Amino acid sequence: MKIMRKTVSVVLCFMMLLSLITVANASDGEYSLLNGNYVRLLGRGEIIENSRTFNWPNAGFEFEFSGSKAEVYADAIKVNTDVYNGNYFNVAVYNDDTLVRVTRLMLTDGWNTIYEEQNGDPSLKKIMLVRSSEACRGTIRMSKLRTDATPSASSPREKLIEFIGDSFTAGYGNSPALSTYTGYCAENTDNWNSYTGMVARYYGADNNVIAHQGKGVYANRSLEKLTHTMSHQFEYEDIYTDPTFFNMSTAKKHNFYKYQPQLVTVWLGTNDSAVPVDLATFKTAYEALLDNIRAKYPNASILNMAITGSTYCDTIESVVADRGEDNKCYMLELDKFTTTSLGHPDIAEDQRIANQIIAKIDSIKTVWNVPLVGENDTQLLSMRADYNTGKVAVFGNTSYSSDYVSLVVMKPNTSLDEALEKENIAFFAQSDTENGEEYSFEFSVDKLAGEYTLYLNSYHTDNLQAKEFVFSNVIPTITVTSNGNTVSAMSDISSAKDIKVTLSGFDVPDTGFEGMLALAQYSGGVLTAVKVADASKDSQAYGDEVILDTTVDSSTDSIRVFYMNKNTLAPLFGTYDIK
Repeated sequence: MKIMRKTVSVVLCFMMLLSLITVANASDGEYSLLNGNYVRLLGRGEIIENSRTFNWPNAGFEFEFSGSKAEVYADAIKVNTDVYNGNYFNVAVYNDDTLVRVTRLMLTDGWNTIYEEQNGDPSLKKIMLVRSSEACRGTIRMSKLRTDATPSASSPREKLIEFIGDSFTAGYGNSPALSTYTGYCAENTDNWNSYTGMVARYYGADNNVIAHQGKGVYANRSLEKLTHTMSHQFEYEDIYTDPTFFNMSTAKKHNFYKYQPQLVTVWLGTNDSAVPVDLATFKTAYEALLDNIRAKYPNASILNMAITGSTYCDTIESVVADRGEDNKCYMLELDKFTTTSLGHPDIAEDQRIANQIIAKIDSIKTVWNVPLVGENDTQLLSMRADYNTGKVAVFGNTSYSSDYVSLVVMKPNTSLDEALEKENIAFFAQSDTENGEEYSFEFSVDKLAGEYTLYLNSYHTDNLQAKEFVFSNVIPTITVTSNGNTVSAMSDISSAKDIKVTLSGFDVPDTGFEGMLALAQYSGGVLTAVKVADASKDSQAYGDEVILDTTVDSSTDSIRVFYMNKNTLAPLFGTYDIK
Protein backbone atom coordinates (compact mmCIF):
# COMPACT_ATOMS: atom_id res chain seq x y z
CA MET A 1 0.00 0.00 0.00
CA LYS A 2 1.07 3.53 -0.69
CA ILE A 3 0.01 6.57 1.26
CA MET A 4 -1.77 9.19 -0.77
CA ARG A 5 -0.06 12.53 -0.80
CA LYS A 6 -2.24 15.56 -1.24
CA THR A 7 -1.53 19.03 -2.38
CA VAL A 8 -3.60 21.37 -0.27
CA SER A 9 -2.05 24.23 1.69
CA VAL A 10 -2.20 23.39 5.40
CA VAL A 11 -2.65 26.80 6.89
CA LEU A 12 -4.67 28.13 3.97
CA CYS A 13 -7.09 25.37 4.93
CA PHE A 14 -6.56 26.28 8.58
CA MET A 15 -7.72 29.80 7.79
CA MET A 16 -10.75 28.38 6.00
CA LEU A 17 -11.56 26.37 9.10
CA LEU A 18 -11.21 29.49 11.20
CA SER A 19 -13.74 31.22 8.99
CA LEU A 20 -16.29 28.53 9.79
CA ILE A 21 -16.14 29.13 13.53
CA THR A 22 -15.41 32.83 13.88
CA VAL A 23 -17.90 34.52 16.19
CA ALA A 24 -20.38 36.80 14.44
CA ASN A 25 -19.68 40.52 14.78
CA ALA A 26 -22.49 42.24 12.96
CA SER A 27 -25.06 44.89 13.79
CA ASP A 28 -27.42 47.09 11.75
CA GLY A 29 -26.37 45.48 8.49
CA GLU A 30 -22.67 46.19 9.04
CA TYR A 31 -20.18 43.32 8.84
CA SER A 32 -16.48 43.26 9.65
CA LEU A 33 -14.16 42.46 6.75
CA LEU A 34 -12.06 40.54 9.28
CA ASN A 35 -14.89 38.12 9.99
CA GLY A 36 -14.51 35.11 7.74
CA ASN A 37 -18.19 34.24 8.07
CA TYR A 38 -19.12 37.23 5.94
CA VAL A 39 -16.34 37.82 3.42
CA ARG A 40 -13.39 35.94 1.98
CA LEU A 41 -10.25 38.04 1.80
CA LEU A 42 -8.21 37.89 -1.41
CA GLY A 43 -4.51 38.57 -1.85
CA ARG A 44 -2.11 39.83 0.75
CA GLY A 45 -2.67 42.64 3.22
CA GLU A 46 -1.96 43.76 6.77
CA ILE A 47 -4.51 43.99 9.57
CA ILE A 48 -4.14 47.35 11.30
CA GLU A 49 -6.59 48.79 13.85
CA ASN A 50 -9.45 46.41 12.93
CA SER A 51 -9.05 47.21 9.24
CA ARG A 52 -7.01 45.66 6.42
CA THR A 53 -4.77 47.09 3.73
CA PHE A 54 -5.59 46.40 0.08
CA ASN A 55 -2.52 47.70 -1.73
CA TRP A 56 -1.19 44.80 -3.80
CA PRO A 57 -2.73 44.47 -7.27
CA ASN A 58 -5.82 42.24 -7.16
CA ALA A 59 -6.05 42.37 -3.36
CA GLY A 60 -9.66 42.49 -2.26
CA PHE A 61 -12.53 40.40 -0.94
CA GLU A 62 -15.48 38.32 -2.13
CA PHE A 63 -18.88 37.51 -0.68
CA GLU A 64 -22.29 36.15 -1.62
CA PHE A 65 -25.67 37.68 -0.75
CA SER A 66 -29.25 38.01 -1.99
CA GLY A 67 -29.60 41.73 -1.38
CA SER A 68 -29.79 44.74 -3.67
CA LYS A 69 -27.09 47.03 -2.26
CA ALA A 70 -23.58 46.68 -0.83
CA GLU A 71 -21.17 49.32 0.46
CA VAL A 72 -17.63 49.17 1.82
CA TYR A 73 -16.06 51.52 4.37
CA ALA A 74 -12.60 52.97 3.71
CA ASP A 75 -10.89 53.95 6.97
CA ALA A 76 -7.61 55.32 5.68
CA ILE A 77 -6.73 56.57 2.22
CA LYS A 78 -3.49 58.19 1.19
CA VAL A 79 -3.41 59.83 -2.21
CA ASN A 80 -1.88 62.85 -3.93
CA THR A 81 -4.85 64.67 -5.43
CA ASP A 82 -2.68 67.03 -7.47
CA VAL A 83 -2.20 64.40 -10.15
CA TYR A 84 -4.27 61.55 -11.61
CA ASN A 85 -3.98 59.33 -8.59
CA GLY A 86 -6.47 57.30 -6.60
CA ASN A 87 -7.43 53.85 -5.35
CA TYR A 88 -9.15 52.13 -8.27
CA PHE A 89 -10.93 48.81 -7.85
CA ASN A 90 -12.90 46.46 -10.09
CA VAL A 91 -16.27 45.11 -8.96
CA ALA A 92 -17.18 41.78 -10.57
CA VAL A 93 -20.69 40.37 -10.24
CA TYR A 94 -21.26 36.63 -10.68
CA ASN A 95 -24.39 34.50 -10.94
CA ASP A 96 -23.78 30.75 -10.53
CA ASP A 97 -20.06 31.38 -11.10
CA THR A 98 -20.86 33.07 -14.42
CA LEU A 99 -19.40 36.56 -14.74
CA VAL A 100 -22.28 38.98 -15.34
CA ARG A 101 -20.49 42.33 -15.41
CA VAL A 102 -17.41 44.22 -14.27
CA THR A 103 -17.34 47.89 -13.28
CA ARG A 104 -14.42 50.06 -12.22
CA LEU A 105 -14.56 52.72 -9.53
CA MET A 106 -12.31 54.86 -7.37
CA LEU A 107 -12.87 54.45 -3.63
CA THR A 108 -12.84 57.45 -1.30
CA ASP A 109 -12.86 57.92 2.47
CA GLY A 110 -15.97 56.66 4.22
CA TRP A 111 -18.77 54.58 2.68
CA ASN A 112 -18.55 53.59 -0.98
CA THR A 113 -21.33 51.88 -2.94
CA ILE A 114 -19.88 48.88 -4.74
CA TYR A 115 -23.10 47.16 -5.84
CA GLU A 116 -26.63 48.37 -6.44
CA GLU A 117 -29.38 46.29 -8.08
CA GLN A 118 -31.87 48.51 -9.86
CA ASN A 119 -34.50 45.79 -10.35
CA GLY A 120 -34.43 44.44 -6.79
CA ASP A 121 -33.25 41.00 -7.95
CA PRO A 122 -33.48 38.69 -4.87
CA SER A 123 -31.35 35.93 -6.37
CA LEU A 124 -28.05 34.92 -4.81
CA LYS A 125 -25.10 36.61 -6.42
CA LYS A 126 -21.36 36.74 -5.77
CA ILE A 127 -19.57 40.08 -5.51
CA MET A 128 -15.81 40.40 -5.91
CA LEU A 129 -13.97 43.67 -5.20
CA VAL A 130 -10.28 43.66 -6.24
CA ARG A 131 -7.65 46.34 -6.61
CA SER A 132 -6.97 47.64 -10.11
CA SER A 133 -4.36 50.42 -9.71
CA GLU A 134 -0.92 50.39 -8.11
CA ALA A 135 -0.13 51.44 -4.53
CA CYS A 136 2.36 54.10 -5.66
CA ARG A 137 -0.69 56.12 -6.81
CA GLY A 138 -2.70 55.69 -3.62
CA THR A 139 -3.06 53.31 -0.67
CA ILE A 140 -6.10 52.22 1.30
CA ARG A 141 -7.39 50.41 4.39
CA MET A 142 -10.97 49.14 4.67
CA SER A 143 -12.80 47.69 7.65
CA LYS A 144 -16.46 46.81 7.06
CA LEU A 145 -19.23 45.98 4.66
CA ARG A 146 -22.80 47.29 4.76
CA THR A 147 -25.53 45.36 2.98
CA ASP A 148 -29.30 45.00 3.02
CA ALA A 149 -29.03 41.19 3.29
CA THR A 150 -26.62 39.13 5.36
CA PRO A 151 -23.51 38.31 3.32
CA SER A 152 -21.58 35.04 3.49
CA ALA A 153 -18.01 34.24 2.53
CA SER A 154 -17.59 32.66 -0.89
CA SER A 155 -15.88 29.29 -1.27
CA PRO A 156 -12.18 29.29 -2.24
CA ARG A 157 -11.41 28.27 -5.78
CA GLU A 158 -9.55 25.00 -6.22
CA LYS A 159 -6.82 26.42 -8.45
CA LEU A 160 -4.38 28.91 -6.91
CA ILE A 161 -1.81 31.02 -8.76
CA GLU A 162 0.75 33.58 -7.58
CA PHE A 163 2.16 36.05 -10.12
CA ILE A 164 5.47 37.71 -9.16
CA GLY A 165 6.74 40.60 -11.27
CA ASP A 166 7.13 44.29 -11.97
CA SER A 167 5.12 46.82 -13.98
CA PHE A 168 4.38 44.32 -16.78
CA THR A 169 2.70 42.09 -14.19
CA ALA A 170 0.91 44.95 -12.40
CA GLY A 171 -0.68 46.14 -15.66
CA TYR A 172 1.14 49.50 -15.77
CA GLY A 173 -0.55 51.89 -18.21
CA ASN A 174 -2.30 49.12 -20.14
CA SER A 175 -5.51 51.17 -20.55
CA PRO A 176 -4.63 54.63 -21.95
CA ALA A 177 -8.23 55.16 -23.06
CA LEU A 178 -9.38 55.22 -19.44
CA SER A 179 -7.71 58.57 -18.78
CA THR A 180 -7.41 61.96 -20.49
CA TYR A 181 -4.01 62.28 -18.83
CA THR A 182 -1.35 61.21 -21.33
CA GLY A 183 1.19 60.11 -18.74
CA TYR A 184 1.10 57.11 -16.42
CA CYS A 185 -1.52 57.39 -13.68
CA ALA A 186 -3.86 55.34 -11.53
CA GLU A 187 -6.70 55.69 -14.03
CA ASN A 188 -4.90 54.04 -16.93
CA THR A 189 -3.59 51.01 -15.04
CA ASP A 190 -6.05 48.11 -14.84
CA ASN A 191 -4.74 44.89 -13.30
CA TRP A 192 -8.04 43.13 -14.04
CA ASN A 193 -7.20 43.39 -17.75
CA SER A 194 -3.52 42.51 -17.37
CA TYR A 195 -2.21 39.11 -18.40
CA THR A 196 -2.50 37.99 -14.76
CA GLY A 197 -6.26 38.54 -14.69
CA MET A 198 -6.71 36.88 -18.07
CA VAL A 199 -4.75 33.76 -17.10
CA ALA A 200 -6.49 33.46 -13.72
CA ARG A 201 -9.98 33.80 -15.21
CA TYR A 202 -9.16 31.29 -17.96
CA TYR A 203 -8.47 28.66 -15.29
CA GLY A 204 -11.10 29.88 -12.84
CA ALA A 205 -8.33 30.39 -10.28
CA ASP A 206 -7.76 32.54 -7.23
CA ASN A 207 -4.61 34.59 -7.72
CA ASN A 208 -2.21 36.68 -5.70
CA VAL A 209 -0.33 39.39 -7.60
CA ILE A 210 3.01 40.29 -6.00
CA ALA A 211 4.09 43.03 -8.36
CA HIS A 212 5.04 46.70 -8.48
CA GLN A 213 6.47 49.02 -11.08
CA GLY A 214 10.21 49.62 -11.07
CA LYS A 215 11.07 46.59 -8.93
CA GLY A 216 13.88 44.20 -9.74
CA VAL A 217 15.51 41.04 -8.48
CA TYR A 218 18.76 42.62 -7.26
CA ALA A 219 18.15 46.33 -7.92
CA ASN A 220 15.26 48.65 -8.67
CA ARG A 221 15.01 51.21 -11.43
CA SER A 222 14.50 54.06 -8.94
CA LEU A 223 17.08 55.59 -6.62
CA GLU A 224 16.53 53.08 -3.79
CA LYS A 225 18.16 50.49 -6.01
CA LEU A 226 19.11 47.81 -3.48
CA THR A 227 16.25 48.05 -1.00
CA HIS A 228 12.61 47.00 -1.31
CA THR A 229 13.35 44.95 -4.42
CA MET A 230 10.82 42.30 -5.39
CA SER A 231 13.12 39.72 -3.77
CA HIS A 232 12.50 41.60 -0.50
CA GLN A 233 8.84 42.44 -1.13
CA PHE A 234 8.02 38.76 -1.67
CA GLU A 235 8.54 38.27 2.07
CA TYR A 236 6.01 40.85 3.31
CA GLU A 237 2.26 41.21 3.79
CA ASP A 238 1.99 44.71 2.35
CA ILE A 239 3.89 46.50 -0.40
CA TYR A 240 6.35 49.24 0.54
CA THR A 241 5.56 52.32 -1.53
CA ASP A 242 7.73 55.26 -2.40
CA PRO A 243 7.23 58.17 -1.81
CA THR A 244 6.72 57.23 1.81
CA PHE A 245 3.69 59.53 1.98
CA PHE A 246 1.65 56.67 0.50
CA ASN A 247 3.24 53.93 2.55
CA MET A 248 1.12 51.79 4.91
CA SER A 249 3.43 48.81 5.26
CA THR A 250 4.73 48.00 8.73
CA ALA A 251 7.12 45.42 7.23
CA LYS A 252 5.16 42.55 8.71
CA LYS A 253 6.36 39.21 7.37
CA HIS A 254 3.86 37.27 5.27
CA ASN A 255 2.48 33.97 6.57
CA PHE A 256 3.09 31.71 3.58
CA TYR A 257 0.98 28.93 5.05
CA LYS A 258 -2.15 31.01 4.37
CA TYR A 259 -1.89 30.60 0.60
CA GLN A 260 -0.07 27.74 -1.10
CA PRO A 261 -0.46 28.07 -4.89
CA GLN A 262 -0.09 25.16 -7.28
CA LEU A 263 1.54 27.55 -9.77
CA VAL A 264 3.92 30.49 -9.35
CA THR A 265 5.02 32.65 -12.29
CA VAL A 266 8.09 34.92 -12.17
CA TRP A 267 8.70 37.70 -14.70
CA LEU A 268 11.49 40.01 -13.51
CA GLY A 269 14.73 41.52 -14.77
CA THR A 270 13.67 44.51 -16.87
CA ASN A 271 14.45 46.99 -14.09
CA ASP A 272 17.71 45.29 -13.14
CA SER A 273 18.89 45.74 -16.73
CA ALA A 274 18.15 49.49 -16.55
CA VAL A 275 20.60 49.98 -13.66
CA PRO A 276 22.41 47.88 -15.05
CA VAL A 277 23.26 44.80 -12.93
CA ASP A 278 26.02 42.57 -14.30
CA LEU A 279 25.09 39.05 -15.39
CA ALA A 280 26.91 37.21 -12.58
CA THR A 281 25.32 39.35 -9.84
CA PHE A 282 21.88 39.01 -11.39
CA LYS A 283 22.27 35.24 -11.70
CA THR A 284 23.18 34.87 -8.02
CA ALA A 285 20.23 37.04 -6.98
CA TYR A 286 17.81 35.17 -9.25
CA GLU A 287 18.99 31.83 -7.91
CA ALA A 288 18.38 33.06 -4.36
CA LEU A 289 14.88 34.25 -5.28
CA LEU A 290 13.95 30.93 -6.89
CA ASP A 291 15.31 28.97 -3.95
CA ASN A 292 13.29 31.15 -1.58
CA ILE A 293 10.11 30.63 -3.62
CA ARG A 294 10.72 26.88 -3.60
CA ALA A 295 11.25 26.91 0.18
CA LYS A 296 7.99 28.81 0.69
CA TYR A 297 6.00 26.79 -1.88
CA PRO A 298 7.51 23.28 -1.85
CA ASN A 299 4.84 21.70 -4.08
CA ALA A 300 4.31 24.48 -6.62
CA SER A 301 5.28 24.50 -10.28
CA ILE A 302 7.42 27.60 -10.91
CA LEU A 303 7.14 29.13 -14.38
CA ASN A 304 9.93 31.59 -15.17
CA MET A 305 9.45 34.05 -18.01
CA ALA A 306 11.64 36.42 -20.01
CA ILE A 307 11.27 38.23 -23.31
CA THR A 308 13.20 36.55 -26.11
CA GLY A 309 16.53 38.30 -26.56
CA SER A 310 16.21 40.40 -23.40
CA THR A 311 19.26 41.12 -21.26
CA TYR A 312 18.86 38.26 -18.80
CA CYS A 313 16.89 35.75 -20.88
CA ASP A 314 19.82 33.33 -21.32
CA THR A 315 20.84 33.77 -17.67
CA ILE A 316 17.36 32.95 -16.39
CA GLU A 317 17.13 29.98 -18.74
CA SER A 318 20.43 28.68 -17.33
CA VAL A 319 19.21 29.01 -13.73
CA VAL A 320 15.98 27.20 -14.61
CA ALA A 321 17.85 24.43 -16.43
CA ASP A 322 20.02 23.85 -13.35
CA ARG A 323 16.88 23.16 -11.32
CA GLY A 324 15.07 21.27 -14.05
CA GLU A 325 11.52 20.26 -14.88
CA ASP A 326 11.88 17.22 -12.63
CA ASN A 327 11.90 19.78 -9.82
CA LYS A 328 8.89 21.54 -11.35
CA CYS A 329 10.89 24.53 -12.57
CA TYR A 330 9.96 25.68 -16.09
CA MET A 331 11.00 28.31 -18.62
CA LEU A 332 8.94 30.33 -21.11
CA GLU A 333 10.47 32.77 -23.60
CA LEU A 334 7.83 35.34 -24.41
CA ASP A 335 7.53 36.81 -27.89
CA LYS A 336 8.48 40.45 -28.21
CA PHE A 337 5.45 42.71 -28.05
CA THR A 338 4.54 46.21 -29.13
CA THR A 339 4.14 48.89 -26.50
CA THR A 340 2.06 52.03 -26.07
CA SER A 341 3.43 55.54 -25.60
CA LEU A 342 3.86 54.52 -21.96
CA GLY A 343 6.35 51.82 -22.94
CA HIS A 344 4.16 48.91 -21.83
CA PRO A 345 1.72 46.49 -23.46
CA ASP A 346 -1.91 47.46 -23.84
CA ILE A 347 -4.83 45.09 -23.18
CA ALA A 348 -4.59 43.46 -26.61
CA GLU A 349 -0.90 42.72 -26.10
CA ASP A 350 -1.60 41.49 -22.57
CA GLN A 351 -3.99 38.98 -24.13
CA ARG A 352 -1.25 37.77 -26.50
CA ILE A 353 1.08 37.35 -23.51
CA ALA A 354 -1.65 35.50 -21.60
CA ASN A 355 -2.21 33.13 -24.52
CA GLN A 356 1.46 32.12 -24.52
CA ILE A 357 1.40 31.53 -20.77
CA ILE A 358 -1.78 29.45 -20.99
CA ALA A 359 -0.28 27.29 -23.72
CA LYS A 360 2.78 26.66 -21.56
CA ILE A 361 0.73 25.88 -18.46
CA ASP A 362 -1.40 23.42 -20.43
CA SER A 363 1.76 21.59 -21.43
CA ILE A 364 2.60 20.95 -17.76
CA LYS A 365 0.30 17.98 -17.25
CA THR A 366 0.38 17.81 -13.46
CA VAL A 367 0.41 21.51 -12.65
CA TRP A 368 -2.99 21.50 -10.90
CA ASN A 369 -2.78 18.12 -9.20
CA VAL A 370 0.55 17.61 -7.51
CA PRO A 371 2.38 15.82 -6.02
CA LEU A 372 2.58 12.56 -7.90
CA VAL A 373 1.39 9.56 -5.91
CA GLY A 374 1.19 6.81 -8.55
CA GLU A 375 4.64 5.38 -9.12
CA ASN A 376 4.59 2.44 -11.53
CA ASP A 377 5.28 2.17 -15.23
CA THR A 378 1.69 1.98 -16.37
CA GLN A 379 -0.19 4.78 -14.67
CA LEU A 380 0.10 8.33 -13.52
CA LEU A 381 -2.15 9.19 -10.61
CA SER A 382 -2.39 12.49 -8.76
CA MET A 383 -4.72 13.78 -6.12
CA ARG A 384 -5.81 16.90 -4.28
CA ALA A 385 -8.12 17.33 -1.31
CA ASP A 386 -9.99 20.26 0.19
CA TYR A 387 -9.69 20.11 3.97
CA ASN A 388 -12.61 22.45 4.40
CA THR A 389 -15.24 20.53 2.38
CA GLY A 390 -13.92 16.96 2.40
CA LYS A 391 -13.87 16.87 -1.40
CA VAL A 392 -11.18 14.74 -3.01
CA ALA A 393 -10.26 14.79 -6.69
CA VAL A 394 -8.24 12.07 -8.43
CA PHE A 395 -6.58 12.65 -11.81
CA GLY A 396 -4.53 10.44 -14.07
CA ASN A 397 -3.83 9.09 -17.49
CA THR A 398 -3.21 5.62 -18.88
CA SER A 399 -0.12 4.78 -20.87
CA TYR A 400 -1.73 1.75 -22.50
CA SER A 401 -5.02 0.97 -24.20
CA SER A 402 -7.74 0.24 -21.67
CA ASP A 403 -11.44 -0.51 -21.83
CA TYR A 404 -12.11 1.62 -18.76
CA VAL A 405 -10.72 2.84 -15.46
CA SER A 406 -12.74 2.54 -12.27
CA LEU A 407 -12.27 4.06 -8.86
CA VAL A 408 -13.61 2.49 -5.67
CA VAL A 409 -13.38 4.28 -2.33
CA MET A 410 -14.22 2.12 0.67
CA LYS A 411 -15.56 3.50 3.91
CA PRO A 412 -13.38 3.43 7.02
CA ASN A 413 -12.60 0.03 8.53
CA THR A 414 -14.08 -1.87 5.59
CA SER A 415 -12.41 -5.05 4.36
CA LEU A 416 -11.91 -5.88 0.73
CA ASP A 417 -14.62 -8.57 0.92
CA GLU A 418 -17.06 -6.03 2.28
CA ALA A 419 -16.35 -3.67 -0.61
CA LEU A 420 -18.84 -5.62 -2.72
CA GLU A 421 -21.61 -4.53 -0.39
CA LYS A 422 -23.03 -1.26 -1.60
CA GLU A 423 -23.38 0.33 1.83
CA ASN A 424 -19.63 0.06 2.37
CA ILE A 425 -18.73 1.95 -0.78
CA ALA A 426 -18.11 5.64 -0.22
CA PHE A 427 -17.63 6.34 -3.92
CA PHE A 428 -17.58 4.44 -7.20
CA ALA A 429 -17.11 5.68 -10.75
CA GLN A 430 -15.64 4.54 -14.03
CA SER A 431 -14.36 6.27 -17.14
CA ASP A 432 -13.73 5.07 -20.69
CA THR A 433 -10.10 5.56 -21.66
CA GLU A 434 -7.76 5.06 -24.55
CA ASN A 435 -4.00 5.06 -24.78
CA GLY A 436 -2.72 8.06 -22.84
CA GLU A 437 -6.16 9.51 -22.27
CA GLU A 438 -6.73 11.48 -19.10
CA TYR A 439 -9.40 10.60 -16.56
CA SER A 440 -10.64 12.37 -13.44
CA PHE A 441 -12.95 11.61 -10.53
CA GLU A 442 -14.21 13.72 -7.65
CA PHE A 443 -15.85 12.52 -4.45
CA SER A 444 -16.54 13.61 -0.88
CA VAL A 445 -15.64 11.94 2.40
CA ASP A 446 -16.49 12.59 6.02
CA LYS A 447 -13.93 15.11 7.27
CA LEU A 448 -13.76 13.55 10.73
CA ALA A 449 -13.98 9.90 9.76
CA GLY A 450 -11.14 7.40 9.92
CA GLU A 451 -9.14 5.60 7.28
CA TYR A 452 -10.39 5.20 3.70
CA THR A 453 -9.06 2.74 1.13
CA LEU A 454 -8.99 3.69 -2.53
CA TYR A 455 -8.71 1.16 -5.36
CA LEU A 456 -7.92 2.33 -8.87
CA ASN A 457 -8.67 -0.45 -11.34
CA SER A 458 -7.74 -0.61 -15.02
CA TYR A 459 -9.58 -3.19 -17.14
CA HIS A 460 -8.06 -4.25 -20.43
CA THR A 461 -8.99 -7.45 -22.34
CA ASP A 462 -10.35 -9.03 -19.17
CA ASN A 463 -7.14 -8.23 -17.32
CA LEU A 464 -7.60 -6.35 -14.03
CA GLN A 465 -4.71 -4.18 -12.91
CA ALA A 466 -5.46 -2.68 -9.52
CA LYS A 467 -3.62 -0.10 -7.46
CA GLU A 468 -4.43 0.32 -3.81
CA PHE A 469 -3.95 3.46 -1.73
CA VAL A 470 -4.92 4.34 1.81
CA PHE A 471 -5.58 7.81 3.14
CA SER A 472 -6.72 8.52 6.66
CA ASN A 473 -7.75 11.26 9.02
CA VAL A 474 -5.16 10.98 11.73
CA ILE A 475 -6.47 12.16 15.09
CA PRO A 476 -3.60 12.23 17.57
CA THR A 477 -3.91 13.01 21.25
CA ILE A 478 -4.03 16.71 22.12
CA THR A 479 -3.68 17.85 25.71
CA VAL A 480 -4.21 21.46 26.79
CA THR A 481 -3.02 22.75 30.15
CA SER A 482 -3.48 26.13 31.80
CA ASN A 483 -1.42 27.10 34.82
CA GLY A 484 -0.25 23.50 34.90
CA ASN A 485 -3.78 22.02 35.06
CA THR A 486 -5.24 19.93 32.26
CA VAL A 487 -8.35 21.44 30.65
CA SER A 488 -10.81 20.02 28.15
CA ALA A 489 -12.82 21.48 25.26
CA MET A 490 -15.34 24.14 26.25
CA SER A 491 -14.07 24.21 29.83
CA ASP A 492 -13.59 27.43 31.73
CA ILE A 493 -9.94 28.48 31.96
CA SER A 494 -10.37 31.87 33.60
CA SER A 495 -7.24 33.95 34.12
CA ALA A 496 -5.40 31.64 31.74
CA LYS A 497 -1.65 31.93 31.77
CA ASP A 498 1.06 29.81 30.20
CA ILE A 499 -1.31 27.79 28.04
CA LYS A 500 0.52 24.72 26.81
CA VAL A 501 -0.71 22.45 24.00
CA THR A 502 0.85 19.00 23.62
CA LEU A 503 0.39 16.75 20.60
CA SER A 504 1.38 13.10 20.89
CA GLY A 505 0.57 9.58 19.77
CA PHE A 506 1.04 9.78 16.01
CA ASP A 507 -0.76 6.71 14.70
CA VAL A 508 0.53 7.25 11.18
CA PRO A 509 2.80 5.46 8.70
CA ASP A 510 6.49 6.11 8.67
CA THR A 511 6.49 8.16 5.48
CA GLY A 512 4.59 10.96 3.89
CA PHE A 513 3.57 12.69 7.09
CA GLU A 514 3.63 16.48 7.33
CA GLY A 515 1.59 18.14 10.05
CA MET A 516 1.21 21.30 12.06
CA LEU A 517 -0.25 22.23 15.43
CA ALA A 518 -1.79 25.69 15.77
CA LEU A 519 -3.22 27.73 18.63
CA ALA A 520 -5.37 30.73 17.66
CA GLN A 521 -6.35 33.55 20.01
CA TYR A 522 -9.55 35.58 19.58
CA SER A 523 -10.78 38.89 20.94
CA GLY A 524 -14.35 39.91 20.26
CA GLY A 525 -14.65 37.16 17.71
CA VAL A 526 -11.70 38.50 15.70
CA LEU A 527 -8.54 36.47 15.23
CA THR A 528 -5.73 38.35 17.01
CA ALA A 529 -2.83 35.89 17.14
CA VAL A 530 -1.75 32.51 15.84
CA LYS A 531 1.11 30.38 17.07
CA VAL A 532 2.19 27.39 15.00
CA ALA A 533 4.45 24.43 15.78
CA ASP A 534 5.86 22.00 13.24
CA ALA A 535 4.56 18.49 13.88
CA SER A 536 6.02 16.76 10.84
CA LYS A 537 7.57 13.36 11.23
CA ASP A 538 10.67 14.62 9.44
CA SER A 539 11.35 16.95 12.36
CA GLN A 540 11.13 14.46 15.20
CA ALA A 541 11.14 10.82 16.22
CA TYR A 542 8.02 8.72 15.74
CA GLY A 543 5.45 9.36 18.46
CA ASP A 544 7.30 12.29 20.03
CA GLU A 545 5.41 15.15 21.64
CA VAL A 546 5.02 18.56 20.03
CA ILE A 547 4.65 21.30 22.62
CA LEU A 548 3.25 24.73 21.83
CA ASP A 549 2.99 27.21 24.68
CA THR A 550 1.84 30.79 24.92
CA THR A 551 0.61 33.40 27.38
CA VAL A 552 -2.82 34.80 26.56
CA ASP A 553 -3.14 38.58 26.76
CA SER A 554 -5.96 40.26 28.66
CA SER A 555 -8.09 41.00 25.58
CA THR A 556 -8.32 37.35 24.54
CA ASP A 557 -11.71 35.74 25.13
CA SER A 558 -11.15 32.33 23.56
CA ILE A 559 -8.52 30.11 22.04
CA ARG A 560 -8.99 27.40 19.43
CA VAL A 561 -6.66 24.48 18.88
CA PHE A 562 -6.16 22.91 15.46
CA TYR A 563 -4.18 19.99 14.15
CA MET A 564 -3.55 19.81 10.41
CA ASN A 565 -1.87 17.20 8.25
CA LYS A 566 -1.07 17.88 4.62
CA ASN A 567 -1.77 14.24 3.85
CA THR A 568 -5.17 13.88 5.53
CA LEU A 569 -8.40 15.79 5.75
CA ALA A 570 -7.80 18.00 8.74
CA PRO A 571 -9.50 17.26 12.07
CA LEU A 572 -10.63 20.29 14.04
CA PHE A 573 -10.26 20.48 17.79
CA GLY A 574 -12.17 22.39 20.40
CA THR A 575 -12.82 25.93 21.50
CA TYR A 576 -11.52 26.88 24.94
CA ASP A 577 -13.49 29.81 26.34
CA ILE A 578 -11.56 32.01 28.74
CA LYS A 579 -14.20 34.44 29.95
